[in-house]
Amino acid sequence: VSGSVNVTATATDDVGIVGVQFLLDGQPLGSEDTSAPYGITWDTTTASNGVHVLSARARDAAGNTGTSSSSRTVTVSNTAPPPPSGLVAGWAFNENQGTTAGDVSGNGNAADLHGGTWRLGKYGGALRLNGAADYLSAPNSPSLNISGSSMTLSMWLNPEGSTGGDQVAFAKFWGTTMNSPVYQYALELDGGTVPHFYLGTTAGLTGASMGSALPVGQWSHLAVVVDSGQVRFYVNGTSTTTGALATSITARSSLLYMGADIRPGQFLRGSL
Repeated sequence: VSGSVNVTATATDDVGIVGVQFLLDGQPLGSEDTSAPYGITWDTTTASNGVHVLSARARDAAGNTGTSSSSRTVTVSNTAPPPPSGLVAGWAFNENQGTTAGDVSGNGNAADLHGGTWRLGKYGGALRLNGAADYLSAPNSPSLNISGSSMTLSMWLNPEGSTGGDQVAFAKFWGTTMNSPVYQYALELDGGTVPHFYLGTTAGLTGASMGSALPVGQWSHLAVVVDSGQVRFYVNGTSTTTGALATSITARSSLLYMGADIRPGQFLRGSL
Protein backbone atom coordinates (compact mmCIF):
# COMPACT_ATOMS: atom_id res chain seq x y z
CA VAL A 1 0.00 0.00 0.00
CA SER A 2 1.04 3.61 -0.46
CA GLY A 3 -0.37 7.09 -0.09
CA SER A 4 -3.76 7.37 1.65
CA VAL A 5 -5.70 4.17 2.29
CA ASN A 6 -9.25 3.70 3.60
CA VAL A 7 -9.38 1.24 6.51
CA THR A 8 -12.79 -0.10 7.64
CA ALA A 9 -14.14 -2.50 10.25
CA THR A 10 -17.49 -3.90 11.36
CA ALA A 11 -18.35 -4.56 15.00
CA THR A 12 -21.38 -6.00 16.83
CA ASP A 13 -22.22 -6.45 20.50
CA ASP A 14 -25.34 -7.32 22.56
CA VAL A 15 -25.00 -4.06 24.54
CA GLY A 16 -24.17 -1.87 21.56
CA ILE A 17 -20.91 -0.61 20.05
CA VAL A 18 -19.99 2.99 20.87
CA GLY A 19 -16.56 3.21 19.25
CA VAL A 20 -13.84 1.47 17.26
CA GLN A 21 -10.14 2.25 17.66
CA PHE A 22 -7.97 1.19 14.73
CA LEU A 23 -4.49 -0.11 15.58
CA LEU A 24 -1.22 -0.19 13.66
CA ASP A 25 1.25 -2.71 15.04
CA GLY A 26 -0.80 -2.70 18.25
CA GLN A 27 -0.66 1.11 18.69
CA PRO A 28 -3.58 3.55 18.18
CA LEU A 29 -3.94 4.74 14.59
CA GLY A 30 -5.77 8.04 14.65
CA SER A 31 -8.70 8.77 16.96
CA GLU A 32 -11.46 6.38 17.95
CA ASP A 33 -14.36 6.34 15.45
CA THR A 34 -17.60 6.69 17.41
CA SER A 35 -20.12 6.33 14.58
CA ALA A 36 -20.87 3.50 12.18
CA PRO A 37 -19.82 2.65 9.55
CA TYR A 38 -16.41 2.53 11.21
CA GLY A 39 -13.42 3.63 9.18
CA ILE A 40 -10.45 5.99 8.88
CA THR A 41 -8.21 7.31 6.15
CA TRP A 42 -4.66 6.19 6.87
CA ASP A 43 -1.79 8.27 5.54
CA THR A 44 0.74 5.49 5.01
CA THR A 45 3.60 7.98 4.66
CA THR A 46 3.50 8.32 8.47
CA ALA A 47 4.70 4.70 8.75
CA SER A 48 8.03 3.26 7.69
CA ASN A 49 8.23 1.21 4.51
CA GLY A 50 7.89 -2.49 5.28
CA VAL A 51 5.48 -4.95 6.87
CA HIS A 52 2.84 -3.72 9.34
CA VAL A 53 -0.21 -5.23 11.04
CA LEU A 54 -3.64 -3.53 11.08
CA SER A 55 -6.30 -4.47 13.63
CA ALA A 56 -9.23 -2.85 15.44
CA ARG A 57 -10.50 -2.64 19.04
CA ALA A 58 -14.22 -2.17 19.70
CA ARG A 59 -15.77 -0.60 22.81
CA ASP A 60 -19.35 -1.16 23.94
CA ALA A 61 -21.72 0.96 26.03
CA ALA A 62 -20.76 -0.95 29.19
CA GLY A 63 -17.07 -0.05 28.75
CA ASN A 64 -15.98 -3.49 27.61
CA THR A 65 -13.38 -3.69 24.86
CA GLY A 66 -12.39 -6.40 22.45
CA THR A 67 -9.73 -6.59 19.75
CA SER A 68 -10.56 -8.04 16.35
CA SER A 69 -10.06 -11.77 16.10
CA SER A 70 -8.44 -11.30 12.70
CA SER A 71 -5.88 -8.74 11.55
CA ARG A 72 -4.52 -7.66 8.21
CA THR A 73 -0.84 -7.68 7.34
CA VAL A 74 0.14 -5.02 4.81
CA THR A 75 3.37 -3.91 3.21
CA VAL A 76 3.89 -0.15 3.05
CA SER A 77 5.86 0.97 0.02
CA ASN A 78 6.06 4.73 -0.46
CA THR A 79 8.51 6.52 -2.74
CA ALA A 80 10.41 9.16 -0.83
CA PRO A 81 10.22 12.70 -2.21
CA PRO A 82 13.46 14.21 -3.52
CA PRO A 83 15.59 15.86 -0.82
CA PRO A 84 15.27 19.64 -0.52
CA SER A 85 17.82 21.82 -2.27
CA GLY A 86 20.91 22.40 -0.18
CA LEU A 87 20.47 19.38 2.10
CA VAL A 88 23.95 18.12 3.04
CA ALA A 89 22.84 15.17 5.20
CA GLY A 90 19.62 13.61 6.45
CA TRP A 91 18.98 10.54 8.56
CA ALA A 92 15.36 9.28 8.50
CA PHE A 93 15.97 6.19 10.70
CA ASN A 94 13.53 4.13 8.66
CA GLU A 95 15.79 1.07 8.43
CA ASN A 96 14.23 -0.56 11.54
CA GLN A 97 17.13 -3.03 11.62
CA GLY A 98 20.88 -3.26 11.27
CA THR A 99 23.71 -1.07 12.51
CA THR A 100 23.74 1.70 9.89
CA ALA A 101 21.49 4.73 9.37
CA GLY A 102 21.44 5.78 5.73
CA ASP A 103 21.79 9.36 4.50
CA VAL A 104 18.77 10.39 2.40
CA SER A 105 20.55 13.47 0.98
CA GLY A 106 22.45 11.39 -1.56
CA ASN A 107 25.80 12.61 -0.19
CA GLY A 108 26.78 9.27 1.33
CA ASN A 109 26.96 10.38 4.97
CA ALA A 110 25.78 7.08 6.47
CA ALA A 111 26.04 6.90 10.27
CA ASP A 112 27.18 3.85 12.23
CA LEU A 113 25.13 2.82 15.26
CA HIS A 114 26.95 2.19 18.55
CA GLY A 115 23.96 0.74 20.39
CA GLY A 116 20.49 2.23 20.17
CA THR A 117 17.05 0.69 19.69
CA TRP A 118 14.90 1.00 16.59
CA ARG A 119 11.36 2.24 17.31
CA LEU A 120 8.40 4.05 15.77
CA GLY A 121 8.92 7.79 15.41
CA LYS A 122 6.68 10.75 14.91
CA TYR A 123 6.61 9.87 11.22
CA GLY A 124 8.09 6.55 10.16
CA GLY A 125 11.01 5.14 12.10
CA ALA A 126 13.22 6.48 14.87
CA LEU A 127 16.18 5.50 17.02
CA ARG A 128 16.12 5.54 20.82
CA LEU A 129 19.38 6.25 22.67
CA ASN A 130 19.61 5.14 26.30
CA GLY A 131 21.61 8.01 27.83
CA ALA A 132 24.34 5.65 29.02
CA ALA A 133 26.34 4.33 26.06
CA ASP A 134 24.36 4.67 22.80
CA TYR A 135 25.36 7.03 19.99
CA LEU A 136 25.93 7.28 16.23
CA SER A 137 29.03 8.33 14.31
CA ALA A 138 29.69 9.57 10.78
CA PRO A 139 33.10 10.33 9.24
CA ASN A 140 34.09 13.75 7.98
CA SER A 141 33.05 14.56 4.43
CA PRO A 142 33.09 17.65 2.18
CA SER A 143 29.31 18.05 2.59
CA LEU A 144 29.43 17.85 6.42
CA ASN A 145 32.45 20.14 6.70
CA ILE A 146 30.31 23.28 6.59
CA SER A 147 31.87 26.73 6.40
CA GLY A 148 30.58 30.22 5.76
CA SER A 149 27.96 32.22 7.64
CA SER A 150 24.79 30.11 7.62
CA MET A 151 23.41 26.65 8.28
CA THR A 152 20.17 25.02 9.44
CA LEU A 153 19.81 21.98 11.69
CA SER A 154 16.38 20.41 12.15
CA MET A 155 15.10 17.22 13.73
CA TRP A 156 12.23 15.44 15.41
CA LEU A 157 13.37 14.96 19.00
CA ASN A 158 11.76 13.13 21.93
CA PRO A 159 13.82 13.77 25.09
CA GLU A 160 13.44 11.58 28.16
CA GLY A 161 14.82 14.05 30.69
CA SER A 162 17.85 14.44 32.89
CA THR A 163 20.66 11.96 33.38
CA GLY A 164 22.40 14.30 35.81
CA GLY A 165 24.01 16.64 33.29
CA ASP A 166 23.85 18.11 29.81
CA GLN A 167 23.33 15.85 26.82
CA VAL A 168 24.69 16.06 23.27
CA ALA A 169 22.07 15.59 20.57
CA PHE A 170 24.24 16.40 17.55
CA ALA A 171 27.88 17.45 17.23
CA LYS A 172 30.65 17.85 14.70
CA PHE A 173 33.90 18.28 16.56
CA TRP A 174 36.75 20.75 16.43
CA GLY A 175 39.34 18.02 16.86
CA THR A 176 39.81 14.63 18.46
CA THR A 177 39.75 15.70 22.13
CA MET A 178 37.60 17.73 24.52
CA ASN A 179 40.06 20.64 24.35
CA SER A 180 38.50 24.06 23.64
CA PRO A 181 36.52 24.89 21.61
CA VAL A 182 35.37 21.23 21.47
CA TYR A 183 32.86 21.69 18.63
CA GLN A 184 32.82 22.89 15.05
CA TYR A 185 29.02 23.03 15.47
CA ALA A 186 26.80 21.25 17.97
CA LEU A 187 23.43 21.00 19.69
CA GLU A 188 23.32 20.13 23.37
CA LEU A 189 20.30 19.76 25.65
CA ASP A 190 21.00 21.57 28.93
CA GLY A 191 19.72 19.33 31.72
CA GLY A 192 18.46 16.94 29.05
CA THR A 193 15.67 19.25 27.82
CA VAL A 194 16.81 22.82 26.93
CA PRO A 195 18.35 23.22 23.43
CA HIS A 196 21.70 25.05 23.33
CA PHE A 197 23.52 25.55 20.02
CA TYR A 198 27.29 26.04 19.77
CA LEU A 199 29.81 27.21 17.16
CA GLY A 200 33.54 26.86 17.68
CA THR A 201 36.10 29.49 16.74
CA THR A 202 39.88 29.80 17.05
CA ALA A 203 39.21 32.13 20.00
CA GLY A 204 36.94 29.64 21.80
CA LEU A 205 33.40 28.33 21.92
CA THR A 206 30.34 30.52 21.33
CA GLY A 207 26.81 29.42 22.13
CA ALA A 208 23.20 30.45 22.64
CA SER A 209 20.45 28.72 24.59
CA MET A 210 16.81 28.50 23.56
CA GLY A 211 16.03 29.25 27.19
CA SER A 212 13.03 26.95 27.46
CA ALA A 213 12.66 23.19 27.72
CA LEU A 214 11.28 20.73 25.21
CA PRO A 215 8.52 18.55 26.69
CA VAL A 216 9.72 15.23 28.07
CA GLY A 217 8.28 12.11 26.49
CA GLN A 218 6.82 13.98 23.51
CA TRP A 219 7.95 14.48 19.93
CA SER A 220 8.89 18.07 19.08
CA HIS A 221 10.19 19.41 15.79
CA LEU A 222 13.23 21.55 16.54
CA ALA A 223 14.89 23.78 13.95
CA VAL A 224 18.02 25.86 14.57
CA VAL A 225 18.77 28.51 11.93
CA VAL A 226 22.22 30.16 11.96
CA ASP A 227 22.77 33.24 9.84
CA SER A 228 25.58 35.80 10.09
CA GLY A 229 26.09 35.75 13.85
CA GLN A 230 22.49 35.10 14.87
CA VAL A 231 20.77 31.86 15.80
CA ARG A 232 16.99 31.41 15.79
CA PHE A 233 15.22 28.51 17.46
CA TYR A 234 11.89 27.15 16.20
CA VAL A 235 9.72 24.54 17.94
CA ASN A 236 6.96 22.94 15.87
CA GLY A 237 7.29 25.78 13.38
CA THR A 238 7.00 28.60 15.94
CA SER A 239 9.91 30.97 16.55
CA THR A 240 10.91 30.90 20.23
CA THR A 241 14.29 32.61 20.77
CA THR A 242 17.00 34.56 18.94
CA GLY A 243 20.60 34.64 20.22
CA ALA A 244 24.10 35.75 19.21
CA LEU A 245 26.89 33.47 17.96
CA ALA A 246 30.15 33.64 16.06
CA THR A 247 29.67 35.35 12.71
CA SER A 248 31.20 32.51 10.69
CA ILE A 249 31.47 28.72 10.69
CA THR A 250 35.02 27.38 10.57
CA ALA A 251 35.72 24.31 8.45
CA ARG A 252 37.15 21.35 10.39
CA SER A 253 38.00 17.86 9.12
CA SER A 254 36.46 15.99 12.04
CA LEU A 255 33.98 13.32 13.08
CA LEU A 256 30.25 13.87 13.59
CA TYR A 257 28.36 12.18 16.43
CA MET A 258 24.69 12.02 17.29
CA GLY A 259 23.96 11.36 20.94
CA ALA A 260 27.40 11.89 22.51
CA ASP A 261 30.53 14.03 22.69
CA ILE A 262 33.94 12.96 21.33
CA ARG A 263 35.02 10.93 24.42
CA PRO A 264 32.17 9.61 24.08
CA GLY A 265 30.19 11.07 27.00
CA GLN A 266 27.23 13.38 27.73
CA PHE A 267 25.00 10.73 26.19
CA LEU A 268 21.53 11.62 24.91
CA ARG A 269 18.59 9.97 26.62
CA GLY A 270 15.75 10.08 24.15
CA SER A 271 14.83 9.43 20.52
CA LEU A 272 15.72 10.98 17.16
